[in-house]
Amino acid sequence: MSIHTEDLDSDSDRITKKDTADLLGVSRRTVSSYVEKGKLSPCYKDSFGKIYFEKSAVLNFKNTHKFKRAGKPMNYSLPPRYSYEEMKVIEKWQVQPKDVSSLDVQIGLLTRKIEDIEDRLKVLQDDEMDFMMLRMHLLKATSERRKSLDLLRSTDTIRYKRALEKTGLNV
Repeated sequence: MSIHTEDLDSDSDRITKKDTADLLGVSRRTVSSYVEKGKLSPCYKDSFGKIYFEKSAVLNFKNTHKFKRAGKPMNYSLPPRYSYEEMKVIEKWQVQPKDVSSLDVQIGLLTRKIEDIEDRLKVLQDDEMDFMMLRMHLLKATSERRKSLDLLRSTDTIRYKRALEKTGLNV
């Protein structure tokens, strides 16, 4: 690591650790880690221990290395990962393409969950503890589905009727 000790004002191409972190899209601690590992070399260190980097060297480092964030905001619009069966339910209940969070989809996922719990209840009738626990899960899922259906009925009656037909409920 070659660190020059000349005056800071002599070169305007120098940037601080904070500016380096912002430019790379990482934290200051990550920049310090790069320096400790020898991946990134500072060009100047003042008497207080503050280090500076050449902007061109930082840009070169950024272009040669891949960063997870790379200064871009995280994409929170991506759906969580679903199982194959859940993806089939989502595709069946979607209102629009790439729709994974509408009330219709949530009702479909809850209906699938209720059907799975009912199937497991038929098998576990002898085990009282598991039966009672599954029964509580069933009651919770049916309550959530009822609330979602009520909300859908108050906002869009056509979609509500379509959801009732898909679930097979008689209301």
